[in-house]
Amino acid sequence: MKNRSICLLLILAVFSISCKENKEAQRVEHSDHSVSKIIVERGAFHNDTFVLQDSIVEFVPSDNAIIEEFPQYTVASQTRISQKEHDMLFKQIIDKGFFELRDAYKSPTSDNSFLKVTVDYKGRKKSVQSEDFKRNCPEVLKFIENEIVRLHGKNLKRQLLPG
Repeated sequence: MKNRSICLLLILAVFSISCKENKEAQRVEHSDHSVSKIIVERGAFHNDTFVLQDSIVEFVPSDNAIIEEFPQYTVASQTRISQKEHDMLFKQIIDKGFFELRDAYKSPTSDNSFLKVTVDYKGRKKSVQSEDFKRNCPEVLKFIENEIVRLHGKNLKRQLLPG
């Protein structure tokens, strides 16, 4: 009888520990989503920023944005995206090799518009800057910029001014 009681106590203890570990693993997995973040910084006349944090895409205009032809680029705005859109974007970023890129891409020309992308996902954080988004810029950076702009939904695509 005493052996049965000891066995039963051991089984309950193992079961209790197992349940606690499963709950902890679920909490860690969930918290991974809460730290996902993408920052897209654009140069040239834009000098603006898009931030995707969790399910919110935020547009942050430049403080000195004086663009009369494009007033929509001077107003901060936010959009909520679905968890599916969030997960698909991060999957594509990883599949396209963002975390394997160099930190900087130089340009031999002087009339540049830089693009800087920072991705923070599941404990991995990396910033990549291209001096010129048109020349010598990795395709994955352009992809991230275009996807963030698309998900934001306000059609704030990069504008190219003459000159």
